[in-house]
Amino acid sequence: MLYRTYGSRATLLTNRVLSYPLHSFVHLATHEALHVHRAQNKRKIPYALEEALAEFIASNGIVQFCEKYATHALSAAKSYRDVTENIARAINNLVDMVHKENHFDMHSHKPYSNLCKHIEDLVKRARNTCLRDRFEFKVNNAFLIRYRDYYKFYFLIQEIYNKRKNNDIGKFIQWLFDRSCGKSEEEVFSMLTKFSKVDRFGATY
Repeated sequence: MLYRTYGSRATLLTNRVLSYPLHSFVHLATHEALHVHRAQNKRKIPYALEEALAEFIASNGIVQFCEKYATHALSAAKSYRDVTENIARAINNLVDMVHKENHFDMHSHKPYSNLCKHIEDLVKRARNTCLRDRFEFKVNNAFLIRYRDYYKFYFLIQEIYNKRKNNDIGKFIQWLFDRSCGKSEEEVFSMLTKFSKVDRFGATY
């Protein structure tokens, strides 16, 4: 199954991309900037962690950007972040369902069908061209293969970031890089799960 892609480092600035709302354009740029930053630092971290971190930085970055530079777009930026996170939760739930039940008929499995429809409905109700370009596809195995890595770590990263005392996002990124470099996806997931259970982090990172 082929997907159109409008946001990657190799993407040309087409009329389609330039037509996106400001906050969506900032989201794409910020997401890709994290990939460039990781590559320039020559840190090898699990792909799923890198994608989730890029999504987290971008989704929250657009709100901070609009708070400072484009207050007229702040409400739309928050809505974009919230809708994206609702889609992310549903994708994670669907991936968990597939992993737990392993083998089932996708066409007749009611919970699976309902969750697929829920994701599609969330996207259809979105009033953002960029968001619909990213997610408006038939939800099936190909969809899950594409998006499962974007959100596996997303809410763990969010939980840990919200618990820390130091709100310097650069130091937080470096902290994640230092502790995840060279580790497997499973090792990093286990490590972050343990960190997420800590009540509060100190101001040392």
